[in-house]
Amino acid sequence: MSQNTVQKTGLGPGLSTMWFLGGVCGALLLLHLALRWHSSKLQEGLDPVALGLALVGLSPWVARVLDSTKLPGFEVKFREIREEVQEQRADIATLKFLIGHFLGRNELELLTKLASDEDYAVDVTVFPGEFQAELRHLRGLGFIDNHEGKGIRAMYEHDPRTTKRDVRAYFKVTESGREFLRLRSTVAGATAPGPGAGP
Repeated sequence: MSQNTVQKTGLGPGLSTMWFLGGVCGALLLLHLALRWHSSKLQEGLDPVALGLALVGLSPWVARVLDSTKLPGFEVKFREIREEVQEQRADIATLKFLIGHFLGRNELELLTKLASDEDYAVDVTVFPGEFQAELRHLRGLGFIDNHEGKGIRAMYEHDPRTTKRDVRAYFKVTESGREFLRLRSTVAGATAPGPGAGP
């Protein structure tokens, strides 16, 4: 085999890894842009976070193409870029960690229940401060929003008949919140051990 023959091995991450990295970065980029749109900051243009996600997601594909690019008289080999791409496999684990720990357990449970079709009633006298803080945090992230004319104050108004409240009657999951749940589900599925895997 001649030196000019492009080897199909050693070109950095495999296709499955490249697709996964690109997919995760793309989903995070969409989520980030949605949050910027929600906060009316999208008109300011792409920020460093968006550019960084785009760069990380596209770099394996760019490196794969550049690795075998031929210019007149010689073949361009971007070995340093390829090494950096290989190191970015660790970035995938970092992205998985960030997505998996972006919300606390109680906030994730709140968001998941609110996005489901199941009844979601809570007792407003049980840990009211903590639950209100979780609602405010999720609303601040743009993952949930209150129905018109309703919100935390209305939900916690005194009702002599009952202390139970249907959370879904006061709040709803936004498209950004559903996209986050889809993304987290994808990451969780990708990290789950396969059949026959050990503990």
